[in-house]
Amino acid sequence: MSTRLASMFNRSRFRLLFLAQPLPSMSAFRALRHRDFSIYFAGQLISLVGTWMQSVALGWWVYRLTGRVSLLGLVMFAAQAPTLLLAPLGGMLADRMPARTLLLITQATYLVQALGMTLLAFSGHPTIPMILGLAVASGAITAFDLPGRQVLVAQVVDQETLPNAIALQSAIFHGSRIVGPFFALHIVAISHEGWCFLVNAVSYMASIAALAVLRTRYQPEYKERHSALQQITEGFQFIWERPAFRHLMGLLALIVGLGMPFTTLLPALAQGVLHIDARGLGWLVVSSGLGATAGAMLLATRKEVKGLDRMVFASAVFFAASLGCFAQARSLTPAMILLPLASFGLVAFNTATNTLAQLMTPNAMRGRVTSLYSMVFMFAMPLGILGTGFLGQRLGLPLTLGLGAGGCLVGALVFAGVYPKRTVAPVDTVA
Repeated sequence: MSTRLASMFNRSRFRLLFLAQPLPSMSAFRALRHRDFSIYFAGQLISLVGTWMQSVALGWWVYRLTGRVSLLGLVMFAAQAPTLLLAPLGGMLADRMPARTLLLITQATYLVQALGMTLLAFSGHPTIPMILGLAVASGAITAFDLPGRQVLVAQVVDQETLPNAIALQSAIFHGSRIVGPFFALHIVAISHEGWCFLVNAVSYMASIAALAVLRTRYQPEYKERHSALQQITEGFQFIWERPAFRHLMGLLALIVGLGMPFTTLLPALAQGVLHIDARGLGWLVVSSGLGATAGAMLLATRKEVKGLDRMVFASAVFFAASLGCFAQARSLTPAMILLPLASFGLVAFNTATNTLAQLMTPNAMRGRVTSLYSMVFMFAMPLGILGTGFLGQRLGLPLTLGLGAGGCLVGALVFAGVYPKRTVAPVDTVA
């Protein structure tokens, strides 16, 4: 293993990996040349700004109402845990029905959920059980929305442009973290969280309008030959029979479970450790969004898929080191310097991992495999949030985050030793 590890360090040129990347150019946006992807891109950008406004406002609202990190972790757990149970069903549906139709349904349902949050916030009598119920509803919708998005993107661009489209999709997801939380926390500082939930509800109309005018290039390749259960089982078998997939999923679960909870526990860090108000948290989240967007754009500038496994390893190590340093911050200034670095490494890792997984997946299996990918993500994330919340209540969030960073570093080193050497083949030719 030591030889493999040394080889991985040498090949990745870890010290120069990020500095040696070319600056973003128009080639980083080449997927936008496709008419349908550009429409989808615009609709999602508006919708995701609203989504981040609701997400940050929800965390602030819950912690303001309760003052307990454990309850904040519980609500965030409830918002993601349903995906664990429903993701295989969502993936199967994404392979059996037009992705555009599935997404129209999920986006409309998200709109209703956001309106429910708005009414609860303005009712004057919110309770944690009510908030938990709406959070569970959001998680259930996500189980169908995530695989639908992955399938749709593959249907509106060609195979050569797919890696760039995946990176741009990640970029708008994290780029919206710059605008959404900034406005959300300024609204919270002068008014009420309910306005953020209402803006989110309105933002879904842009996504629905964009989806309504799309002309998807490809129809689903799934042909109904087996039962739904058999089709779901095929997805599990596809991943289990490929060591590269298993190792990739294992590292993803570790990084997401041990390292990523810091993204949802920022309200508790802001109020309990950094001692800053809502505006301060807004600037902190904006700085995190800038780092995250840069991480996604790093992948968008890549013109080839060779070396993605080394990118996965290097970005995981960079994230672990940055998170460990961020855990030591005790004021806003160092936190705003270190948090973007951690976000950069995390998003570069997530985007590289997602791209690698998608390129190893044939189109006919895309919905099921990406849903299982999301299932691993959503299994590790809520458990990590729940564990970090309860452990942070007892040990303190700084120590808890530092321990998580150490676990991520160990996982990255193990991955470097066991991941099979391979070259990614084009989609639909990978055995």
